Amino acid sequence: MTKSFSIMVRILCFMFLQSLVFAVAGASIMQDLPGNAGDTVAAPDPQGLFASLIPLLLVTFIQGSALTLLVRRLPQSYLHRTGLVFVVIFTAGTVITQTESVLFLSDISTPLVKRIILLGVVTSLSAALLGSVLFRAEDRSPIRKAIPWAVWAVAMFAMGLAHVAIYFILGYWIIWIHPEARTFYGGGDLLGFWRHMQMVSDNAGYLYGVQLLRGLIWALMAGLLFRKTKGTRAQLAMVTGAVFIAFGTAPLLIPNPFMPEIVRYLHILETGLTAIIMAILAGSLFRSRPH
Repeated sequence: MTKSFSIMVRILCFMFLQSLVFAVAGASIMQDLPGNAGDTVAAPDPQGLFASLIPLLLVTFIQGSALTLLVRRLPQSYLHRTGLVFVVIFTAGTVITQTESVLFLSDISTPLVKRIILLGVVTSLSAALLGSVLFRAEDRSPIRKAIPWAVWAVAMFAMGLAHVAIYFILGYWIIWIHPEARTFYGGGDLLGFWRHMQMVSDNAGYLYGVQLLRGLIWALMAGLLFRKTKGTRAQLAMVTGAVFIAFGTAPLLIPNPFMPEIVRYLHILETGLTAIIMAILAGSLFRSRPH
């Protein structure tokens, strides 16, 4: 009971501190941002800020819970642990997600992308620092395991290809079938799945390469977690899925001016299922050996 209470207190501390960092950094970095037409973005509405407070607290609570699962399995030194956590959550929460934003959101300008990336660096660094301080490793003995290069190669190639399939299948059956989403993304009438894929091949074939790259990055981060953390493959798959959901999916709970509410909810379902499927694949493919 005492241990559970201590963990909950630490998660709540993370939630409040990380929310404060996000609010202050967001207000500072996004201030006086020039829009696509040279106009400046309007100052945040106090009512809108309050409406975003509860989702922000929920998101940071989810992130703190995921970091609890992760950090407890990282016996490395403080700097090593912090660096690893930063790389993983920055990749999951900014690199992979903002690739989609740049491709599909016409309202995203170059200055905005740069500031979103900067905000991602600041909040990922603060999350890594807070997580490494607040959540302690249960076993500090060194990790002595290795993933053979052949396993790395097969796992990354398989997960890269799987991500392409998952992206287009879930994207079609969860998002594209909804008229609101098609309107938002500039789509026309709903076509059958295979005709839709033919249209993608004809008009946007580069998407296959982009999604393969995102899948390879996903696999690289999963392999890094499997290499550097302790636990069974099932436990590490759970941790990997939790981290990607917490930092890649959960932020969509916060309202934003770029995406209608229904589209946000659809993407929450799509990205959450993607993270679960990819984590299960990682658990099946990444096999370590004593080192």
